[in-house]
Amino acid sequence: MNSPYKNVGAVSNKGFDFRLSTVNVKNNRFNWRTDITVSHNVNKILALNSDGAALYGYYGTTIAAKSVVGRSIGEFWGYVFDGIYMTEEEYNRQPKHVSSAVGTTRMKDINGDGVITADDRTYIGNPNPRMIFGMANDLRYKNFDFSVVVAGQTGNQIMNTNMQNIVNIDGIFNVTKDMANRWRSLENPGNGKVPRTLSNTTGTIPPWQQQLGVRRGLPDHQEHHTGIYFRPEAPEIPAIGPPLRKRATGIRIHEISRPEP
Repeated sequence: MNSPYKNVGAVSNKGFDFRLSTVNVKNNRFNWRTDITVSHNVNKILALNSDGAALYGYYGTTIAAKSVVGRSIGEFWGYVFDGIYMTEEEYNRQPKHVSSAVGTTRMKDINGDGVITADDRTYIGNPNPRMIFGMANDLRYKNFDFSVVVAGQTGNQIMNTNMQNIVNIDGIFNVTKDMANRWRSLENPGNGKVPRTLSNTTGTIPPWQQQLGVRRGLPDHQEHHTGIYFRPEAPEIPAIGPPLRKRATGIRIHEISRPEP
């Protein structure tokens, strides 16, 4: 018999929904109506099954998210990317993991003990959007009408797990242009953002963490991107004409997103 599920905690959700409906134009030939909706919600864990308890989210076997009392559900958890060990002098001076080498990824020493270990992981991003929004427009001109719905969100981070493939130069995937600027030698150190290709280094930090996306300190935080997007959901162009009604519909025909550099 499988173990039963049970409710082991409590969560609060606070926010608001705002809706604005307008009739922009209305006459015998042309009508245009707009509906705008904005939602804001903040969730907070109030209790778990015991003091100091945590719920973990995994990517493969690696902890990628951690939920604890006082924070939001599913916040990203990992190392903070702090550049590359560019020189011997920098390598000798900076905190390092037991497997680190010149040219490999450098992580922030969060607890200040002079070495990089699992104890240096911290909260590095939040997948919960601060704002979700949508807008619907309905227009009619004579015997033709047109409607379009757009939706989006902002204020969250997204973990880009594709990075584990597109920074892999084993020759089995296409890679990002940044990989051409990786650390190669003391004479050719690259752009300071991409580590050298050396196996068995920075062993506690998986590739998807070593080349992550919010660079202000997001598991390694580089693989997390600001989660803003804006896209048309369902433009619809019906043409009215007796005895037939012709219709053209597109679903998510374009998306605008802004990953944080």
